[in-house]
Amino acid sequence: MKPLPIIAVLLSGIALAVALTKTNSHSPSTATSTATLEHEINQLKQEIQSLEAALNNRTPRSPSTDSLTTDLALTTSAGTPGSPSDLADLKRSLDPYGVIQSTQERIEKARLTLLDTSLTGGERARQAGLLKQYGQFDAEAVTAMRELLATSEDANEKAAAVLALQGHVTPEMRDEILTAMNTTTPDGKPAPRLTYHGIEALEPLLPDPIVENWMLSVAETDPEPKIAKRAAQSIGAEIQWENNTTKGR
Repeated sequence: MKPLPIIAVLLSGIALAVALTKTNSHSPSTATSTATLEHEINQLKQEIQSLEAALNNRTPRSPSTDSLTTDLALTTSAGTPGSPSDLADLKRSLDPYGVIQSTQERIEKARLTLLDTSLTGGERARQAGLLKQYGQFDAEAVTAMRELLATSEDANEKAAAVLALQGHVTPEMRDEILTAMNTTTPDGKPAPRLTYHGIEALEPLLPDPIVENWMLSVAETDPEPKIAKRAAQSIGAEIQWENNTTKGR
């Protein structure tokens, strides 16, 4: 898992720990302890900045939040008088309300749900929002949603998969999404939700001529005015509602 979102929360906890330590530093001994703790926390902040820079440059170095927390525990217990020497104590001192741990658990649960092929497609695809929020919608998650899109015969599940893939669609995925657009409802009609999400997912690929031609066809022929208008908007066409044709391209 990518550590950056959790690092931000961890830094907030560190800042809180420093603030609390400062408020209690009235005696010479506690002042010395505080100075030592602040020095080592500053060193940790510099290390975290280096880790963030490494991740932004896509270097192989990608430490987990667990290893970062372990480093914090080792540093704190190495020579700071009166500081927590136990990893659990350190976690509680930095995150007294369990925000970091509960967030990590939510993310991991969402990830496992999205990858679990025994669950319904809709339930799996719904986890994408949380994973995207914390920067965890990675290549494995994309692959899982592409497989759901290709294998499910349900238009609503396909729509959920396309929605999950929004923001991660590449030119190589164009044809598989367009193929999914041929899925109809049980009564043989176009699936409006699937078509709408398909428009929004493929829009970043414009001016790809194949995508543009498909959107023009949707704008001209889709029975749902909202969907036809959305497709026309993507390609700069105007809908003449009397006969549902396009003009002014």
